[in-house]
Amino acid sequence: MLCSVNIENFRCFKSVSVNNLKSITVLVGKNGRGKTTFLEALFLAGGMSPEILFRTRNWRGGGGELKLNAETYDSFWRQNFYNFDVSAEANISFIDSTARKRQVRMSYKANEALELPLAEQKSNASTFSVKAVNFEWTGFSGKKHNCKVEFKPEGLKLTPFEESYSMVFLNPASLLSPDHNAGRFNELVIANRESEALVAVQKLFPEVQGLSMGIDAGSNTILAALRNLKEKLPITSVSAGISKYLAILLAIYTKKKGAVLVDQIEDGLYFDQMGDIWASLLEACKANEVQLIVTTHSSECLSALLPTLEKNSDDFSLLRSIKDNGECKIRQFSGAQFRDALSEDAEVR
Repeated sequence: MLCSVNIENFRCFKSVSVNNLKSITVLVGKNGRGKTTFLEALFLAGGMSPEILFRTRNWRGGGGELKLNAETYDSFWRQNFYNFDVSAEANISFIDSTARKRQVRMSYKANEALELPLAEQKSNASTFSVKAVNFEWTGFSGKKHNCKVEFKPEGLKLTPFEESYSMVFLNPASLLSPDHNAGRFNELVIANRESEALVAVQKLFPEVQGLSMGIDAGSNTILAALRNLKEKLPITSVSAGISKYLAILLAIYTKKKGAVLVDQIEDGLYFDQMGDIWASLLEACKANEVQLIVTTHSSECLSALLPTLEKNSDDFSLLRSIKDNGECKIRQFSGAQFRDALSEDAEVR
């Protein structure tokens, strides 16, 4: 389990440190205060390649193909440094419950340059020169891996790190892909554990009579057998809320001793069921030794957490992102403080 996180010079964070993270950590705050960036920082540090930055860009609606020229190349990398300051490296690290440290460092190499092909030919020149960007990961074992972003005629070249932290990032964009959920469900089928998912889903949605692997429109999917229906349906066609709840559960079940990051956990989930969902997710996290770090804007979602929080305050922590003089910072509260604030109907968002 991740116990502490430190972020330096990454996007909206100049310097942020949080400690004593728990089984479930809830991150709140106004828009533009760095909640999603905090999750993306963790995902990058736990990952294997700078490709993650391209993926998170797409998840945020940044578009698909990155057309390269001197301006777009520089702009893409500079925006990942605090206040576009590339003179200082960006550094993201976390320490787990056994005092092992993992980190990634991102920096411009002032003395190195790359010759890149122009995306659109507007002159006689066919290439342009830019500063090289370097990533250095350090794994729990202490092993280091340097990855310099390189562009070849055949495309982007990124050499992945051999070590990664067991982590899943679920957000409104990534949840649209049924393939990932089908793959995780298939892992449970192989391990003969698919009944765990069905039992958890039936506690909240008893109309679901069975779950199985299947094919829908040529793609792998999870099929649901429903009461009073003679044929099975893809789980995504049954309910967006049930599908999302199952996606979170599957991530927890298949990332034992890892972490599951969920952006906007309340989306698609009916407020009246959030209390049972919180209790179910905590039970799954404990059983699989998985840490859940989520963001939310919803007061109903937070209020629904109170019954579970009253019984299990030691398993929770609250992070609140704020902006101070243009700099995003994070304030931290214990599970007991979180519980007391909700009990007094205080505004914690």
